[in-house]
Amino acid sequence: MAIEQEGVPTSAKLESTGETTNPPPPDRWRWVIVVSAFFSMFLCGSMGYITGVVHISLDETGLYGVEELAWLGSLFNCMFALTGPAASFVISMFSCRVCVVLSGVTCLIGFALSSVVTDIRLLFITYGFLAGLGRGLTYTGSLVIVGYYFPKDSSLVTGLCTTGVGLGMFVHPRLTQALLDFYGLEGTFRLIGAISFQTCVFGSLMRPSKFERERQLIEKRRKEEENPETQNRFLNFWNTFLTVVIKNVSFSFIVLGAIMFSIGFSAVLVLLPDFYYKNGATKQEAAMAASLTGLGGFISRTLVGIGSNDVNIGKMVFFSGTNGIIGTLTFFMSIFVKTLTGRYIYAFLFGTYVGSVLTLLTPITMDSVGVNNLAFGVGFMMFFTGAGCLVGPPIAVAIWQTSGDYIKAFLFAGMVFSVATLCGFLSELCKRKPPSTESVTESTLTIISRPREEQIVERF
Repeated sequence: MAIEQEGVPTSAKLESTGETTNPPPPDRWRWVIVVSAFFSMFLCGSMGYITGVVHISLDETGLYGVEELAWLGSLFNCMFALTGPAASFVISMFSCRVCVVLSGVTCLIGFALSSVVTDIRLLFITYGFLAGLGRGLTYTGSLVIVGYYFPKDSSLVTGLCTTGVGLGMFVHPRLTQALLDFYGLEGTFRLIGAISFQTCVFGSLMRPSKFERERQLIEKRRKEEENPETQNRFLNFWNTFLTVVIKNVSFSFIVLGAIMFSIGFSAVLVLLPDFYYKNGATKQEAAMAASLTGLGGFISRTLVGIGSNDVNIGKMVFFSGTNGIIGTLTFFMSIFVKTLTGRYIYAFLFGTYVGSVLTLLTPITMDSVGVNNLAFGVGFMMFFTGAGCLVGPPIAVAIWQTSGDYIKAFLFAGMVFSVATLCGFLSELCKRKPPSTESVTESTLTIISRPREEQIVERF
C-alpha cells in the first residue's frame, strides 16, 4: 500500500535515500509457512514428550537419584517455554527464520554431547539446557511467524501447525523406546539429535513476513533519527511491560492460568510412564500410553483451532473448559490405572485436552496484546509457562515421596488444573477491548513518512 507524501509514494522516498525493501512474498507462500511450521513442530518442537521414556532408561542405569532425574526431566521439558524471551530477542534482532534454523543446530549439539557424558551435572547442561533451548527456539519461532502471516485466523492456523506436535507426541515416544532397545541410550541421543537437526531445512523456508520487514525498516529509521535519550532499550522494554502486563489485567490472569496449567501438565507428562511402569505396565505399554497422548493431541488441535476461530464461542471458553476436564480426569487417576485399557483411555484423553490448551496459548495472547506486541507477549507467556514446567515434576515427586502414595501427586496435578480453569474465567471478566491488529504499513509507516518535525514516535 503506497502512502503518499506530497505526491510521492513512500517506497520512492525510501529508494531516493538509498533504502529499499524487498517485495513481500506472495500470499501463496503463507501455506509454505504453515507446512514448514508443522514439520518444525513435528521434528523438534515435540521432542519434550520423550522425557518420560528417557527418564526410565536413565533411572535403570543406577547412576542418578529420583530427585535428580525429576529436575533433569523438568528442565528439558520446560525449556521449550522458558526460552521464550530469548527466542523473542532473536526474532526481534534477526527473524523467525534465523530463530528456527538456530534451534536445529542447538538441538544437534545438545543431544550429541549428551551421548558422551554420564555426569548428571553435565547432562543438565547438554540435555536439559542446550537440547531444551533448541526445542524452545523452534516452538516460539514457529508460533510467532504463523501469527505474523495469519493475524486474523491465528486460532485455525495455529491449530493446524501444532498438529505437528500431536503427531510427534504419537511417534516419538514409541520411536525413542525402539531406538533405546536397539542402540542404547548413547546411540538414541545421537539419532534424536540428527532428527532434530532436520528442522533447519524447514526453518530455511520461513521467509520473513511483510510485517517483519516493515518493523525492521521502522526500527532502522528510528535509530537514525531519534535522539540517544530515546534509544534506551531498558526503558522501551519497561514501557512495553507496563502496557502488555501491568495495565492488562486480563493478560495477567491468562499468564497465571498458563503457569498453573504447565505445573500440572509437566508433572503428569514426566511421571505418567514411570507411574504406569511401577503399576504393572511393561516399558512398551508405558511408551504406548505416552504415544496415545500424542494421538489425542493430533486430533484435538485442529478441531479446537476451528472451533475457537468462531467468535460466537470464544477462545477462553475452550481454555477454561479443557483445563476443567483435564483436572477432573486426573482426580480419578486411581480408577484409570487399574487396567491397561483404563491407562490407555486416560493417556488419550489427557493428550486430547492438553493439546487443546497448548493450541490456544498463542491466539489468546494475540487477542489480548495485539499483533504489534505479539513477540513480546508470546515470549513473556512462554517464559512463565516454562517456569511452571520446571517446578511441576519436582513438586509432584516431593509429594509422592513424602506421602508414599503416587496417586497424591496426581491429585495435586488435578488441583492446579482446576486453578487454571478459575484463572481463565477471571481473565474473561477483566477482558478489555481487543488491541488493533492493523498492519504497520497503515499506521507506523504513515508516521515515519512525515517530515521530521511532524513525526510522532509510537511503539509496537
